[in-house]
Amino acid sequence: MPESIFDQPLSDQSGRSAQRGFIYQNHLGARFCLEMLLDATLHQVWMESHDDITLLWQTGTPEAICEFVQVKHMELPSRWTVEKITYREGGNVGTSLCEKSLAQSRHQEKARFRIATSYDVHDKLKPIKLPLGSPERIAQQTQIHELITSIGRRFNGSMPFSPNGEDITYWTENCWWEKCPDSIEALEALNIQLLNQVLRVKGLRLEIEHRDELYLQLLNKVVRCSYQEPYRVRTNFKLERQQLTDWLIERVNAFNQGLADSNSLSAKLRDAGFSAETIAMAQELKLKYVGETLSNDFCEGRTLRLLEGEILGALLDLRTEKYSPGSTLSPREFHDLCVQTAKAILQGDTLHNRAIGDKPIPGFLAVGYMYQATDRCFVQFVNPT
Repeated sequence: MPESIFDQPLSDQSGRSAQRGFIYQNHLGARFCLEMLLDATLHQVWMESHDDITLLWQTGTPEAICEFVQVKHMELPSRWTVEKITYREGGNVGTSLCEKSLAQSRHQEKARFRIATSYDVHDKLKPIKLPLGSPERIAQQTQIHELITSIGRRFNGSMPFSPNGEDITYWTENCWWEKCPDSIEALEALNIQLLNQVLRVKGLRLEIEHRDELYLQLLNKVVRCSYQEPYRVRTNFKLERQQLTDWLIERVNAFNQGLADSNSLSAKLRDAGFSAETIAMAQELKLKYVGETLSNDFCEGRTLRLLEGEILGALLDLRTEKYSPGSTLSPREFHDLCVQTAKAILQGDTLHNRAIGDKPIPGFLAVGYMYQATDRCFVQFVNPT
């Protein structure tokens, strides 16, 4: 009798591997978008158009540059080698990695090439890991010429040429092999750091809890550009620098005004009947709380977590009381009770004198956290029933 499917080993994981490759590629596309916001010479990012990713550069000269990026995120038994990048599937001309890359040079614009991989390269390929035009790469000309010879030898007399007539020498001299993070998670974490840099350079203030959501929205734009029908609408696969800048500013403003989420702090306070001035002050207290906790120099981290836990527990108790059928508290009265409770916890015996030196825990911190908890949907002032 055959065994149950629940006891059988998984048989086909090729689809999962392919999915991981696409996800990795989309995160890399998001990284290029963030780099584009910092670099005025990078004009557009195209997803799944001519290559996996295509970068359009305007370097201040009449000649534009198209950089064709191949993304490889896969588990390999060893590092990338000359043999791997010149391997022709079934022995067919044009099927190797470097031939496919070189074949992209078929346009009026100058072509550059990038191979972005999560696996590293063998020593023979290390010279092309150095950035194009860098002093370090220029100093490796002898090694690059040796690499060109090794690649040419692998093609055994059938040297590939691009539609524009360039050979493997052109590809090697204009290709940058970029070793990217090993995993999707590591790449995403670096992208979040890059997003923080973009916000800082652009002078945009966004509290930390909304940055992950902002990054996911950017990633979603990249994903859509990867699958939307590209023929009737030629902009479906393109992400352009100025449009992305405008989108970023609009999104940050929406988050800061409490419009990005219908369950945000602003919406809850509006529903409770508070004025725009009060809502703005509440938002500012929440932002100050986030800012102070990031640069905490007034108490131990454990003390801060204790304060948050005590306030959150009290808010949950108050919420149960407020949402009970017999409650007579108005939304404003419930709000005021939450504020008073948060302040009382800060001044209570549990947290008394929990400070470094002469620096007491700032008084607004408790109310700021109360508003953050509200923004995160732990509590609302209008009875939902």
